[in-house]
Amino acid sequence: EDVERTRKPLTIRMFSESAKAGKWLYD
Repeated sequence: EDVERTRKPLTIRMFSESAKAGKWLYD
């Protein structure tokens, strides 16, 4: 349970960071 709770926000954050990086690259 705890692992799932910590892993999900981490994945979302990574996705968010990668989206930001992608935007910067393609801008």
